[in-house]
Amino acid sequence: MRCLSSLILFLIVLLTSNSLQAQDTRITTLEKVAQEMVDSLSFKGVIMVSKEGEELLTLTSGMASHEFNVPHDLETKFKIASITKMMTSYAIFILKSQQKLNLDQPISSFFPEIKEDLISQITVRHLLKHRSGLLRDFTVLSEEVAYGLNSPEDLLALLNNTELAFEPGSSAAYSNVGYTLLGIIISRIMKQPYGEAMQTLLFDPLDMHSTGHRVFDHIIENSAVGYDRLYDELVRADPGYSSHTLGAGSIYSNAPDLLKFSQEIQKGTLLSKEDLDLYLKDNGNYQTEGGWVTWAYGKQSPNPKQVIMHGGSTPGYRSVIAIFLNDGITVIALTNETPMHIPLYYNNLGNAALGDEDVTVLQPQLEKLMPLILENKFDVAEKLYRQNLERVKGIEKIKASEINSYAYSFLEHRRNKVAIKLFRFAIQLFPNNANAYDSLGEALFKDGQTQEAAAMYKRSLQLNPENQGAKEFLKKLEVPAPLPTETTQIPFPLQIGIALILLSLTLLYFQLKRKN
Repeated sequence: MRCLSSLILFLIVLLTSNSLQAQDTRITTLEKVAQEMVDSLSFKGVIMVSKEGEELLTLTSGMASHEFNVPHDLETKFKIASITKMMTSYAIFILKSQQKLNLDQPISSFFPEIKEDLISQITVRHLLKHRSGLLRDFTVLSEEVAYGLNSPEDLLALLNNTELAFEPGSSAAYSNVGYTLLGIIISRIMKQPYGEAMQTLLFDPLDMHSTGHRVFDHIIENSAVGYDRLYDELVRADPGYSSHTLGAGSIYSNAPDLLKFSQEIQKGTLLSKEDLDLYLKDNGNYQTEGGWVTWAYGKQSPNPKQVIMHGGSTPGYRSVIAIFLNDGITVIALTNETPMHIPLYYNNLGNAALGDEDVTVLQPQLEKLMPLILENKFDVAEKLYRQNLERVKGIEKIKASEINSYAYSFLEHRRNKVAIKLFRFAIQLFPNNANAYDSLGEALFKDGQTQEAAAMYKRSLQLNPENQGAKEFLKKLEVPAPLPTETTQIPFPLQIGIALILLSLTLLYFQLKRKN
């Protein structure tokens, strides 16, 4: 009996030792990968990786404020941009669990001020899954909304001048407007402003005391200042207003609070089990019913696992949270210096956390091609890029979204000419990408090149007939036909006759001159 007890004890010690050794190896790999991101990718901000709530890695790098020489720490707050949507969607599911709304409820019941024929067929579920047919951004209708304190009612009034891009539920198109409507629904059900309602439903119950809805002129302590790297210079990002992104991109947070949110999503203490399962359910289109981007990992195993992810992008800030549900691993990366190539972070850190010791941090190529792009040598830049892909190991493929995000940084700082060159290069690499033409159209419009802007929007619509934003911009670009002139057009036969008379007179003149 004593021998059996000793054997069991030995096995427990052995298994524990192996587990700790594997954990140590995993942490070492994570530290190596994270440091390579700082050294090779110039990452500035906060990285946090955890397993089942326990931190495997925390890293801070760079400055929260260059002006005041304040470094980042774990408590630094960042604008999390579109990660806001996942908090909004979770609050919607909390209200569903409390039986205060139905996902298949028409949203017309919440918005009597919006014309019935626009929203009568749209449900809450459509908004969650970007399947409403509503336009992408309010700024398409009025650029002034980005620089004003808009009430929810101001925003809703703008929608009465729009049409749907497609029948609700028949297609999908990313819509910030849809999530702003979800934010207003939360506010109206709770009878509180959106920020207070989110505090009641989500932030207070989870002790997320460093998270809140951002109002432009409010002071947020320990908040990072946003910066954009425009090739060879670092500039301060436009702080902007957030009232037009209510519910879609208006929340700030920090890494520890996002970890609490991740833990809630995995445990569902604020939802019924049925609603949590529905929230995380893969709808077959790389999206969960709650709006997260999702896909399977570990496909080589008999039972593939599920990861959910969402990123955020706004001037001066990028953010990402990825949750590997079956392994309880969360990856969080927050930066206040753009650009940041989001997929590199959740892929590399996620793989390292899962135990992959051979993680290679691929090197982005876009900035290395900038000298050629700035000289309009797009063919040469493309040739060099494709040669590097074939010949050099560790090269990251350029994505259309990467160029688009980088170009918009220049556009936001009124470097229109550089933005136009980047968008043209995007079209060079991705000639069938509707969004590339749409973005070039916007840049040309802002640069005063309205005729070519209209051509780009038309091309975008050819590639994506449901591009409501392009339709709205084309309305702005309509130029009245030139008025007819007052002069009388001389008939063609008369023109010939006059020409012959003039010719005869000329010949007669030279004959008379010769005789004299």
